[in-house]
Amino acid sequence: MNITKYAGMTNRQLQIYAAVCVWEYCNSLRISHESIGELLRHLVGLASAEYLPDWEQNGCGLAITGRGDPIPEDVMALVPVDSQRSFFELIEAAVEVGIVDMYGATTYQPARFVGRCIAILEEAGLKPPMLGPVRRLGGNGDGWGTALRPDQVEQVLREYGMTIY
Repeated sequence: MNITKYAGMTNRQLQIYAAVCVWEYCNSLRISHESIGELLRHLVGLASAEYLPDWEQNGCGLAITGRGDPIPEDVMALVPVDSQRSFFELIEAAVEVGIVDMYGATTYQPARFVGRCIAILEEAGLKPPMLGPVRRLGGNGDGWGTALRPDQVEQVLREYGMTIY
């Protein structure tokens, strides 16, 4: 997996991209559920979070945590049986993008988890989203970068055509 293509991107940018990957996957399978929307709003919210530990703790209270907990049965019932393992792995990888470096040094791990998100999309026969919109947010590529303005995040989501239900 070539993670150098994510060079110069902050963890905030990578987290938005991972959320877009989850959204693309769910759209392709026509999976729509409020718990997924709640998770996507949370993931995208990292980009403008001022205090990262609060953002991380808020994720623990979601119906879908992406932290090894089972996904609610009513959500899994919407996922085709042959896609359930990939769906679970995608959720886990997307959440890890934002939390893997939360309390330690800046590492390559967020980019590695984005790479896993892309691999899951490709295994499902889906083309990964373009990096351009999220890359245009700028950033110093040094760990978290500064919090983005909500309007910046909304513009990027519009570029991806992403609507969170």
